Amino acid sequence: MRLLLECLSSSVQGTFTVFFFLVLAVFLFGILGVAVYGGSFTGCVEPGSTDYMYSEVLGSCDRASCAAVCLREGGEWFTPIPNFDNAGNAIWALFVISTLEDWQSIFYNA
Repeated sequence: MRLLLECLSSSVQGTFTVFFFLVLAVFLFGILGVAVYGGSFTGCVEPGSTDYMYSEVLGSCDRASCAAVCLREGGEWFTPIPNFDNAGNAIWALFVISTLEDWQSIFYNA
């Protein structure tokens, strides 16, 4: 029993080091995701659903005026969660992708 406790206590420092670098890597990739994908997961959806609307007018608008065009066309401006709009949401999105739980919705929204 003593040998087991000594082995366990000597491995704690290495475990914390690996955990620290894992958190650091996720944080850095989260910041990179915000820089690359920030604000790009928004879109115009049909009112009351999450199905994206497609029309000639929405296809030709620029990113700054799309929300106004969406409302004029009768849609709602939608930002799915998780997204890459800030570091917290980006880390959450990376966690969802790494656990493979509902990762398809993130790639669909991208």
